[in-house]
Amino acid sequence: MNAYFGKQKPVRLIVVLLALISLTAFGCDKNKQETSVTTGASTSQNTIETTSLPEFAAQPKTLEEMYEPQLLAILNRSYKIGDRTISAGEYNYFCVSAFQEMSTYAQYGYYPATDAGTLNLSATCDLTENGAGTWEDYLVEYVLDDIRSNYILCELAKEKGFSISDETAANIDASMADIILQAESYGLTGDSFIEQYCGDQMTVERFRQIIESYYLAEMFSTDFLENYEFSEDELRLPTVRHILYGAPRNGLREEDASEEEIAEALAKAEETISLINGYEDMVLIGDQHTRDETALESAEYTVSRGEMVKEFEEWCFDPAREIGDKEIVRTDFGFHVMYFVGTKEADEDQKAVIARNALGDMIKQMAEDERFMFSE
Repeated sequence: MNAYFGKQKPVRLIVVLLALISLTAFGCDKNKQETSVTTGASTSQNTIETTSLPEFAAQPKTLEEMYEPQLLAILNRSYKIGDRTISAGEYNYFCVSAFQEMSTYAQYGYYPATDAGTLNLSATCDLTENGAGTWEDYLVEYVLDDIRSNYILCELAKEKGFSISDETAANIDASMADIILQAESYGLTGDSFIEQYCGDQMTVERFRQIIESYYLAEMFSTDFLENYEFSEDELRLPTVRHILYGAPRNGLREEDASEEEIAEALAKAEETISLINGYEDMVLIGDQHTRDETALESAEYTVSRGEMVKEFEEWCFDPAREIGDKEIVRTDFGFHVMYFVGTKEADEDQKAVIARNALGDMIKQMAEDERFMFSE
């Protein structure tokens, strides 16, 4: 994803089978002193290395001892979704897991961080509606969406007759046994150990049910993606070139562009578009302006839905778009001189994106059904 104008949203990397054990190593414990981050060859290989594990006493710790105040303020909430109750323990599990995940991004500098290196929930978040909410608002919404999506996928899996295999059940049993063994090494029962991380409404058995739900959700998702039937229109993707003149806003960079910088970037974009008479002009002028650092980027993209910021994507997918169309588009990154190259057949990676988007759209549509509405 392009660093300048790709959509900024966290990637969900919850490894549920080892979640409780990984929490002990992540450092949510307020007494944890030092955490370091190392990066592998790609973001999918990022690892968290810690210098010490939290100290456990014979008596279980409370949530207040485990987590910092900003996180505690949004824990211990319970909801109903349809006729099912989401206990505070289950909500806490999803919330702590998401906070842990986002704090990793905060440590890399992608999201605002506290002095302790965790996600700063009081900071303004441009991912919220109109960019006016906080990261606390975003995190709670993210968690509820995660719970609802998992619930919907489980219901769909059951409707298709999917069930946990004996082999999978045995693997889950082994994972639960590992948690109990870890607990005993600290002089605790499995339930008292797990309560430290999720509160007194979480037990090993309830955690097992969460794990089983993830398996069911994954079974349906995999089946949907592998058997998705593409329409002809879906497989024709817009290809565009753009030249970006930077004028960041809405907290995208440390400082928003000044009025003078905005006017300067717009003037450059207007001058450039007046010189564009065809594809070759886009390439030559764009290359020249990136070399002399007049522009932040000049590049060509075949665009899948969900990859780019809203204004960029809407321009690309306008059904009236024709080869040779050109226009200036403003996004939070600045002013883009856009040029429509044409359409291309989606490759295998892009087909996977299209199928995932279709699954996401289906979940979003089902979330409007009364069966899946949240109530407290």
